Amino acid sequence: MTYRLVLARWHDAWFDADVPEDGYRTDYLVQTVGWLVSQDETRTSIAAELLPDDEGVRAISHIPESSIVDITDLVPRQQ
Repeated sequence: MTYRLVLARWHDAWFDADVPEDGYRTDYLVQTVGWLVSQDETRTSIAAELLPDDEGVRAISHIPESSIVDITDLVPRQQ
């Protein structure tokens, strides 16, 4: 399977007794680089590692879709 290599920038979710109205630390922008495994209306999943011989992926970050600022392709998509 071919995956897109991407850079995702997103606001880190957090928990505190004094949660801000938006629920995110707006001053804490996280950047994740990896292979886009899946994306739907609730989350984007990005893998840090591709395994050999089409065995799949591992080390997957699941990012809430509402916290994503943008996703940029790092290499052109393969046809």
